[in-house]
Amino acid sequence: MWNEGPIVVIDDDQDEQYFYRRSFKKLNLNNPLVFFDNGKDALAYLQQPSVRPFLTICDINMPVMNGLELRELMCKDERLYKKYTPFIFLSTSARQEDINRASELYVHGFFEKQTSIDAYEQTLKMIIEYWRSSQTSHQ
Repeated sequence: MWNEGPIVVIDDDQDEQYFYRRSFKKLNLNNPLVFFDNGKDALAYLQQPSVRPFLTICDINMPVMNGLELRELMCKDERLYKKYTPFIFLSTSARQEDINRASELYVHGFFEKQTSIDAYEQTLKMIIEYWRSSQTSHQ
């Protein structure tokens, strides 16, 4: 089933990766967590035919390849596009310019990172619950 696939997190900040691990553990998720610290490595992983993520959560500001560059390449890759994986930006960068560009790239959500761990966990819980209950077609 598609919602049992890995949750791919793309964020170069080790503290943020810790928050993701902690939050997902508290949510009792059985999905494997796969972390990348740049878009280039994440793209190579996502392009593998056998990889069928439940969800991709991505930061915008990262070295090597940022989140917007990654999403643009994903939109141009028909194989990735047809996987229908929800793609969410969770970033400290909430500039209107970034939000507009993300919308042009068909992201499924754009959230600003929270400063408290409780608010951070609530944001992730909301995202996961939404996509778990979604009737979106994943082939």
